[in-house]
Amino acid sequence: MTTPLLACPEGGQQFPPATGWESMYALRVNEEHNCAELTNISDSKDAIYGRVLLLRGEGPTAGPMRDPHLGGATHWVRQTAATAAEEALAEQGVTGWVVILPGESVSYRWYDPANLRYYIYEVDVADAQVAQSVKVSEILAAQAADDAVKNSSEKSNALARTINDCAAATKQAWAEVAAPGSPDAGLPNVLKKMRELPECEEAYNAIKDIKKIFIKGGILRQKIDEAAKAFGDAWTKGLQDDAKKLSRHTLRALS
Repeated sequence: MTTPLLACPEGGQQFPPATGWESMYALRVNEEHNCAELTNISDSKDAIYGRVLLLRGEGPTAGPMRDPHLGGATHWVRQTAATAAEEALAEQGVTGWVVILPGESVSYRWYDPANLRYYIYEVDVADAQVAQSVKVSEILAAQAADDAVKNSSEKSNALARTINDCAAATKQAWAEVAAPGSPDAGLPNVLKKMRELPECEEAYNAIKDIKKIFIKGGILRQKIDEAAKAFGDAWTKGLQDDAKKLSRHTLRALS
């Protein structure tokens, strides 16, 4: 569980990531302040390959800033998507990890001067099921984010809840398109299949409602399809390749 902690001050030393993780994260350690900052850089070259990273450890950790009051629509989308990731992890029985979306940073206490010891931390990459839930949540949330942050917290929170109910319900659709030999691999087909789900129909209707405009027929669905095109077969294959080559590892610096 994260605890309040100021962001790790600028400065310090950059440490190389583990082999195979070079395009996933950047690690900076500020020895003077006994802290470190881990940044998810998996979208730095191509957003198609953005990944959801996970961090956990022994010391105090400050999760990414996702405050809609300060960051507006972008932060609302990120908070909604991060919640989808946390719920997908919890369904798998996975707890205690801080979710780091592409472009986000986490700061944490690296060294315990009182006991003269280094805290131990682990970093992992979320599996395809979690990544898919995040993308569904992001794509849906982005359609109404500008309007959601203008509404009451109660109404915007309800919309986020409805969106993530849909994201969770797509588990079976993902299993179908990701099955070995499936001709329908890719997130666009997940989004097509999820139209049949009542949870997702509720999400569509909630988005229309909070935008306070009537969107005729399939225009909203068309926008969602267009947003998903970037995450097709290449993205799905990348997730599968990551699962084969990347394994959880312990972060090491100054030790």
